[in-house]
Amino acid sequence: MSESSLQAGASTNGERKVALREGLRLEEFLPEIQADGTPSDRTVGFLNAMRSGFYEKRASAEELRRTGTVYANEPIGFVAVYDDAAQEADEFSYSGSFPIATFGHYEKSFNIGGPELVPAHLITMVTVAASHRRQGILSAMMRHSLDAAVEAGRPVALLTASESAIYGRFGFGIATREAKYELNCAGGLRFKSPSVGTVTNADPSKIGDVAATIFARAHAQNPGSVDRQGTYLEYKTGRWSDDVTVPNRKLRALIYRGPSGEPEGFVTYAFNGWGWKPPTIGIRNFVAASDSAELALWEHLANLDLIEKIVWPKAPMDTSLFYALEDSGALNTVSVDHHLWVRVLDVPRALTSRSWLADGDFSLRVRDRWGYAEGTFVVSIRGGVASVDLVDNPDQAADMELDVATLGALMLGDTSVSQLVRAGLIDVTVPPAKLDALWATAVKPFCNTGF
Repeated sequence: MSESSLQAGASTNGERKVALREGLRLEEFLPEIQADGTPSDRTVGFLNAMRSGFYEKRASAEELRRTGTVYANEPIGFVAVYDDAAQEADEFSYSGSFPIATFGHYEKSFNIGGPELVPAHLITMVTVAASHRRQGILSAMMRHSLDAAVEAGRPVALLTASESAIYGRFGFGIATREAKYELNCAGGLRFKSPSVGTVTNADPSKIGDVAATIFARAHAQNPGSVDRQGTYLEYKTGRWSDDVTVPNRKLRALIYRGPSGEPEGFVTYAFNGWGWKPPTIGIRNFVAASDSAELALWEHLANLDLIEKIVWPKAPMDTSLFYALEDSGALNTVSVDHHLWVRVLDVPRALTSRSWLADGDFSLRVRDRWGYAEGTFVVSIRGGVASVDLVDNPDQAADMELDVATLGALMLGDTSVSQLVRAGLIDVTVPPAKLDALWATAVKPFCNTGF
């Protein structure tokens, strides 16, 4: 990534327009670690501004050094917007390079539901100071970032959102959801089918390599999965707590080995403390690369001495746990929320990278106010593989018409054409059931990564 500093109305490569009002300045740079191992002034300013936007405590110098180093090794591209005049005029403002808006992006592999992982453009660290809202700053950063994704040849952009009302206007649709479960396990629980393999206690600080290997297997198997950034292992193995300079000594871990002896799953969890009634543990990270791993880990967790409740946030919608339990009523769904948002940038590549269960043909008209995915396309599916052609006549009638955000929601199979027709988001000229049969997927997608 080349460094750039853009004023209002400037561009790079003759195309990337950044519409900022006069006086605002956009800079794009990589996290910078100096010769003495400390982050540069503008890296510190970016990280502090980002933390402020998410209401996190100000980081110590050591926290900034550790997080900055991990981000630099990723690497994550930082996009920052500065209002130099306002900062200089305010005697109480933060010193140094402190932006009024932050935005991060980087590339990771994505399981779009086909035989091969695809490169995806991940968006994170998005903040705009309250003093500068509704000035087009987020739109400028988003356009800058998506143009970079297109230039890099990434067919989709992804994000996980703190608020669900922000990103639809930028063409992102909710492609996966996640559930929060509570399992009442006082006295232990019995399972209908006996588990195989073995589950053993593990030191969280020692499982980094095996956890990464297990995740890689699960990532390749599960549509919706996004590869993990460097900070994940730091947090999930307990090397970092909320204060990254202090280990998380509450964290415990289990490893599952299948009948062959190979590790196929792991879970990390923490006890809420004896002041919490009933005695409860919270799942921090659950990764299973096989069905037997999921069931065996749950059988072990559900029969821990003295534990009466397990809270499982950020869980898949279609877990088999409900059916595996003899007492299925012990598992309660507390909430369901949006998780992964998908923004299609290259329609032909996205659709041909996906697997299809049934052969058939259909056409679709995609509306995209930013133009990346705009067009009418003919899709022909044979043997589970799609070919996609752009129609020369953009006014040609199509079997289905939708905007790009709705295409993102449909992409992984979490919802159906019929459901989106009923929601008023897709117009069709053929029976929705025909399109449902073509767009259906074998499993519900799930993203086990937050960013």
